[in-house]
Amino acid sequence: LCTHGKMASRQVHHADALEWLRGVPDGSLPNIVTSLPDMSETPLTRADDYEPWFVHAATLCLQKVHPSGYVLFYQTDRRVDGRWVDKSALVHRAAEAAAVPLRWHKIVLRRSNLDAVDNLRPTYTHLQCLSARGRPGKASPDVMHAGASIYKNAMGLDAARFAITFVARHTGAPKTVVDPFCGRGTTLAVANALGLDAVGVDTNKEQCYEARRLQLLPKTFPPKSPPNTP
Repeated sequence: LCTHGKMASRQVHHADALEWLRGVPDGSLPNIVTSLPDMSETPLTRADDYEPWFVHAATLCLQKVHPSGYVLFYQTDRRVDGRWVDKSALVHRAAEAAAVPLRWHKIVLRRSNLDAVDNLRPTYTHLQCLSARGRPGKASPDVMHAGASIYKNAMGLDAARFAITFVARHTGAPKTVVDPFCGRGTTLAVANALGLDAVGVDTNKEQCYEARRLQLLPKTFPPKSPPNTP
């Protein structure tokens, strides 16, 4: 795939993300942009089991990224067993476990109507950036719109563009985006469309197939001005 004069590569591995992450050396992955699965997408059935699993998975992501790279989590809270699972708080717990600072935290609106309500989940998503690398650049808005999604529950294209453009502009590691829970490949396709190499992992064989095929042509996905850091 040729994007903006650069050949952007994509690899998609059909594997269990946690096993795959354990198999790579600490500090060896350049950058991660990902959404960890909801509980309904795992074999777990109790929030008391899911929360430690989430923290472990997020901690692994933080441990495997290069000290000059970034990890960005895009997570929507969920109501489980009659209570909210606060994924932002779980990311903070992982940050403490891995001793990697939180650099910024954005709120991504999933709906354009500010009066929107939902009984099952918030109408916003957390976008959190963690890195051992310092805090570069100027401030950027703390609230943004997700943009259109390619499929249900996928990362919004505007949010994905923001996250990946931030990585491209500020990382001190190679400009490659890794998504260990890539699903159908939104993050990978956006990275390629913006000229970055991408690596994805997913346990679902059919989703791996879709993730290898999904493309966003540069002429229909033109880059915006790169975001500064918050």
